[in-house]
Amino acid sequence: MENLDLRADCARCAGLCCLALSFDRSSLFAIDKAAGHPCPHLDDCAACTIHLRRAELGFRGCIEFDCLGAGQRVTQEIFKGRNWIEDRSLLGPMCQAFTTVLRAHECLLLLREAKILPLSSFDRQRLAELQTAIENAGASIQLVEALRSETSRFLSSLQSYFRDDPEGERLNLLRTS
Repeated sequence: MENLDLRADCARCAGLCCLALSFDRSSLFAIDKAAGHPCPHLDDCAACTIHLRRAELGFRGCIEFDCLGAGQRVTQEIFKGRNWIEDRSLLGPMCQAFTTVLRAHECLLLLREAKILPLSSFDRQRLAELQTAIENAGASIQLVEALRSETSRFLSSLQSYFRDDPEGERLNLLRTS
């Protein structure tokens, strides 16, 4: 099952990556920003005021980041279109939900990539079960963290599929897909 779209759709989000995540001044970001604080380049509607000039202004990290659809899922599905801009009491809960759903979507991406392996029927079934559980976990921190651990153990168990691949062709497929 691949019901969730793991592509970012900023138009359906409320600037959650620019709010929930922290960044340090570096080659990727021109300023320091604490988690839970809006980026100073967000306007009153949570749109980026430097979007077209991010690279030249030192925000390459913004260009390289992909929330994997977590932002719009939190905004549209979990908070039903409500957002922290119109209701400041949602700022903390939306930040927490975003970071949790982002972790869940990272697991989903890895599981989708693992599908290209010639998995046994047992492993294919386990993958499908994990994927469904993660898709249904919502923004429950405890559940997502437990499922992340299970996913990590499951993916580690797939190493045997690479033992019979001395040229690393399967691993290269995973890296390029």
